[in-house]
Amino acid sequence: IGHQAVRSHLAFLEDQVVEVSNEWGFMIDAARERGVRSLLVAGHPGKLVKLAFGEWDTHSSRSASATPYVREQIAILFGNVSCEAETVQGLIDALREDQQAQLGAVLAEQVRSAVHLRFGQARQVCVALFTMDGACFGEAGDLAEWGKK
Repeated sequence: IGHQAVRSHLAFLEDQVVEVSNEWGFMIDAARERGVRSLLVAGHPGKLVKLAFGEWDTHSSRSASATPYVREQIAILFGNVSCEAETVQGLIDALREDQQAQLGAVLAEQVRSAVHLRFGQARQVCVALFTMDGACFGEAGDLAEWGKK
């Protein structure tokens, strides 16, 4: 999801992309150890929001679901929104467009803050969250370096 969405929304060289899948902690640590100065974390919020609450291996069998966390953030932002969705995408789809934009910005900043702490304060971290259909859902940080279209 992330790779294809990034291609649609950002300009980058293929050798600038590392497909991570689930091992986000390992990847961030390896990038830091190799002296990488800036990092763009991109993908679906159902996976990446897990980083905001300390799940660095995001495989569904080894990490908690992001759905309760996203549901909690929705309640904080908008009060109790009636939605029986069992997935992060379902929760997003149940919101109005303006609510989606607000939630996307909050979640992207929470992910960016968590990654920034792990990656290093002197380094740049940007986050781009994309829905299942590849639409930009939320972003944090200065994406200009990444050729935002």
